[in-house]
Amino acid sequence: ATVLRFFMHKDTADFSTASRIGEVAVPALNPGATAANLTFRYTVPISAVGGNYSVCFWIDRDGLVMERDEDNNAGCWTLAVTAATAPDLVSVNNSIHPTALVAGQELTLSVDVTNQGGQPSAITELRFFMHKDTPDLTAASRIGAVAVPALNPGATAANLTFRYTVPTNAAGGTYSVCFWIDPDNAVAESDDLNNAGCWTAAVTASTAPDLTSARNSISTSALVAGNEVTLSVDVTNQGAQASLATVLRFFMHKDTADFSTASRIGEVAVPALNAGATAANLTFRYTVPANTPGGSYSVCFWIDPDGSVTEPNEDNNAGCWTLAVTAASAPDLASVVNSISALAVVAGDPLTLSVDVVNQGGQASPTTKLRFFMHQDAADFSAASQIGEVSVPPINPGATAANLTLTYRVPANTPSGRYAVCFWIDPDNLVPGVNEANNKGCWPEVEVFGTAPDLWSPSNSVSPLEGLVGDTFTLVMDVHNQGNAPSGPTKVAFYKHLGTPDISPASKIGEVAVPALAAGATANDLTFRYVVPLDTAAGNYVFGYVIDPDRALPEAYRLNNTAFWSPVPLATTAADLWSPDGSVSPLSGLLGDTFTLSIKVENRGTTAAGATKVAFFLHKDTADYSAASKVGETAVPALAPRASADLTYAYAVPGNTPAGTYFFSYLLDPDRAVADANRGNNQSYWPEVKIYREAPDLWAPNSSAQPLSGLVGDTFTLVVDVQNRGTAGAPATKVAFYLNPGTAGYTVASKIGEVTVPALGAGASANGLTFRYVVAPNTPAGQYVFSYLIDPDDTVTGANEVNNYGFWPPVTIVASAPDLWPPAGSVVPASALPGDTLTISVDVQNRGNAAAGASKLALYMHRDTADFSPASKIGELTLPALAPGATAAGLVFTYKVPADLATGQYVFGCAVDPDQAIVDANRENNRNSWPPVSVFSSAADLLVAAAGISPLSGLVGDTFRLSVDVRNRGSIAAGATKVAFYLNQNTADYSPAAKIGETTVPALAPGALARDLTVNYTIPAKPTGNYIFSYFIDPD
Repeated sequence: ATVLRFFMHKDTADFSTASRIGEVAVPALNPGATAANLTFRYTVPISAVGGNYSVCFWIDRDGLVMERDEDNNAGCWTLAVTAATAPDLVSVNNSIHPTALVAGQELTLSVDVTNQGGQPSAITELRFFMHKDTPDLTAASRIGAVAVPALNPGATAANLTFRYTVPTNAAGGTYSVCFWIDPDNAVAESDDLNNAGCWTAAVTASTAPDLTSARNSISTSALVAGNEVTLSVDVTNQGAQASLATVLRFFMHKDTADFSTASRIGEVAVPALNAGATAANLTFRYTVPANTPGGSYSVCFWIDPDGSVTEPNEDNNAGCWTLAVTAASAPDLASVVNSISALAVVAGDPLTLSVDVVNQGGQASPTTKLRFFMHQDAADFSAASQIGEVSVPPINPGATAANLTLTYRVPANTPSGRYAVCFWIDPDNLVPGVNEANNKGCWPEVEVFGTAPDLWSPSNSVSPLEGLVGDTFTLVMDVHNQGNAPSGPTKVAFYKHLGTPDISPASKIGEVAVPALAAGATANDLTFRYVVPLDTAAGNYVFGYVIDPDRALPEAYRLNNTAFWSPVPLATTAADLWSPDGSVSPLSGLLGDTFTLSIKVENRGTTAAGATKVAFFLHKDTADYSAASKVGETAVPALAPRASADLTYAYAVPGNTPAGTYFFSYLLDPDRAVADANRGNNQSYWPEVKIYREAPDLWAPNSSAQPLSGLVGDTFTLVVDVQNRGTAGAPATKVAFYLNPGTAGYTVASKIGEVTVPALGAGASANGLTFRYVVAPNTPAGQYVFSYLIDPDDTVTGANEVNNYGFWPPVTIVASAPDLWPPAGSVVPASALPGDTLTISVDVQNRGNAAAGASKLALYMHRDTADFSPASKIGELTLPALAPGATAAGLVFTYKVPADLATGQYVFGCAVDPDQAIVDANRENNRNSWPPVSVFSSAADLLVAAAGISPLSGLVGDTFRLSVDVRNRGSIAAGATKVAFYLNQNTADYSPAAKIGETTVPALAPGALARDLTVNYTIPAKPTGNYIFSYFIDPD
């Protein structure tokens, strides 16, 4: 690193200190590299005498860099200075956009006119001209004009803009587009020779293709012979017609560009291209021969070298890079990358120096040293200036010893001033290198201070990185006082300028306050939001900042107060896809689980966006948008301005995925099918997810809450089945239950209880975990939600915590209301034939705390299952009004079985208040049903038509005669069977122990009667008492 110094002297060049006007830093440069746009701004003193001045520059004025040629380090310009005694109109800033276009498209010309004279200027005109090949300021080439207002000395009329549409019949070629301030000499100026200026515009005829390369790259700027270099070129057809297929040819020549066959190294095909289309990343890899001499080489490309495509402009088809080649015959140590921790320090502070040493030669280098030096004002590599050294290990050809670091604490007694801090690789010449001249280097001068504040920004950002007029850009920065004294309050000013960095007042867009900062303190996240005016021209804009712009503070070092961000493209009209909302669920899971990615895609731009897609990615530990991390994509439909689409993508984790922390991310329009104003908002990622190979996963596959409404004081029953659907056992934990008004809640205040969940192996379940909750008497009436949370204390490290909680539909709790229910009922008999009568008996109770008005009791019958639909209704009874706690007992309904009813099992049920005529606290208990009744449409039916016993009392040893008449009242014949007789003290008993005999019942046709089927029974020794004789037809 060195410096670039500037000088100014009247009439002749002068490089003495007396003519010095300033300097800028020159960074360390690799062979063939360039430090572009090193800029210095100087205000000519108002007292300057008029005349011609030599303004000169001198690179490496102090000889810090040992060069083979010191005679090419300086240069001069001539500057005509007008004494401040008359107006002098000139343009310092002006622009043309675009610089290449097709006939029929629009040019935007913008000129700032400044009065740099000493008197005001009158109103005049700014005239524009356009002529093919050469400038022409005659009326024949005039294309328009704009007014220039009167200007005071030093004032500027900014952004005087003229838009011109190039005629569609304009011939292709290079045009000079010019401006002329005050063309009619309306202003008497001290200098009329600085009133005009020109740009160059490449115009493509609207009837031809035009191939060019806007983007191209070389993989390295330096290598050792025998290594490979990769060349990549994008070829664009910026013309108006399709181009034929052609070739892209590459060349390499020492020192100068050469496009002859002798320098040709290869070529790649260029496909046919439609107007506006690009063939991207046309790549050629070339291995530099091992016997190539060292030196600087021009590596060039030439699009359509054989003229296969007829173009209006053949001058934009070629380009070159510079490649430094080291001969493969010896080691060559150099530093391409090196850094210094600060360019301003306070005496006593540490300074960290880091150097990467690369062997760019052809042989390995032995162990050597890297020595560091520090000297006031000028570089000095003597032992007196040495501040330390580190060891450099042996390095193979092409290899690098990275981050060789020395931390040096500047002595507290170091005098204030500027110091050269330098390094020397292999200072003792232990390595026989190819090039010893590249072993030394210096950083920009370091300012050392005794006591002073020093403000700078260690962290800052601009967002987004591209956008539309009307968009809001957010500029954020931290301001840190790295000095050793406190700073007073100040501010930071922000700037925006088209094309180039600029911190003039015309480019200022705002400022924010910076508080007073103690030594070492930081003001974080100082934020300025800037809305781009709607009349802003399209183009690339540079945002920048200046800390303490008014120089209110006595700072130790001001060069670190100003910085700029990379250019931000602004468009006036375009689509802009982004995602304002999205989610990933669950946030943890097992191999094989499915994660659902939800995303809302919105077009926040000003024009429609065509159909495209959104790609999804999964990567371990960090978000990654490479092809290797892509897991899928889904289509995004065409979207009008401000329209949006809600999209989802389901991803099942493969079984071979390593366990760990992962990030899902997305990228909108991954193939760049949409002309998007801001690609910085096209991608993002969701919170991290955990993927487990073996872990428990508790969830509730089944759950219920009953009833769905009730009174204060009622009991609600909450039941959950907890299953471990994971691949590892889960220790014992619990499930907590919650009650919250209106919505589900899981706070401590909402918790109403918990039950234990036992330890569960993989796949095991704990079913029917039950919690009963009695509604507190002071509970306000309203809608409430019961919810549950499995493992509320995080006892279990589960694969998926999202499925640990759930809630049931809202329940209604009322303070005072009736509550009707049928606690008891019956249907007799339990079997029947068509035409038989069934008796249904029901008790209805009001268990509520308020009276219930009169209502109804509906009865239902349905085959196999209970059903309360209108189709199953068989009748209804009137239900009287009931006071709280009252019961309407023995409500009876008789039902005659229809003659056409099919054989089967039928369920009878009832519903209290089916029309919901009363306000009932709990409708879940309004229904009941009874065991099924068997109905036979065609069957035998044996019954006892008559029965007799004689005598009705007797002694032990007496004989009792028992007789029955058995009839078949069924519709088909009954086969022969038996009738059994039983005796039991006090009650009827049909158990085998009570059986005393049986007799045969013959086969009986429908309606037939078997009379006087008799058994005689002699009483054995028994206790005195009352005995019941009973019978049972067809006991088997």
